[in-house]
Amino acid sequence: MSPSEPSLPGANDKQLGNIDQIRDIIFGAQLREFSSRFEKLDGVITKMQEESRAAIADLKSSVTAELKTTSDLLEKRLKTQASASHEADTSIQRQLEATDKRLSRALDGLASETASTAKALRNEATQADAKLKEELSAAKNSLSEELDARAAALEEAKVSRDEMAEYLFEIGMKLKGSSIGPELSKAAKK
Repeated sequence: MSPSEPSLPGANDKQLGNIDQIRDIIFGAQLREFSSRFEKLDGVITKMQEESRAAIADLKSSVTAELKTTSDLLEKRLKTQASASHEADTSIQRQLEATDKRLSRALDGLASETASTAKALRNEATQADAKLKEELSAAKNSLSEELDARAAALEEAKVSRDEMAEYLFEIGMKLKGSSIGPELSKAAKK
């Protein structure tokens, strides 16, 4: 009967005890050595598992603490940058408002100055127009009176054609603004 075969129902216990003894004699030292090695390896594996768990727990707490520190630092930086950005935005807004007010005042002043200048120019133009109308009316009246006077003088005294040409030439020159008639009449009388 081989040691790996099951015992038959009629076999006695003594034979089984002998087989165990034989097995113990042949393989006993090796079995005990393997058993001892397995127990040592099991202890080493258990110890390594515990050390690994402890190292992982330490690493986890270390990483968690590092992440929290980094997160807090980043949060502070973001708050600082947000605050600085808000302050810069507020400063720029104030500057824009101040510039807008200055420009509004400058434009209002310019509009007021332009309006007063335009009013003054209109007044000057009105006065110049009235003065020119008066001068034109006076020149017209003066010319009309002179023409009437000369026409009356012509009717009173018959004038030669040369004198008539001289008078008309003189009137034409007066209308243009220059008077050379007296010089011509002096030259004509000589």
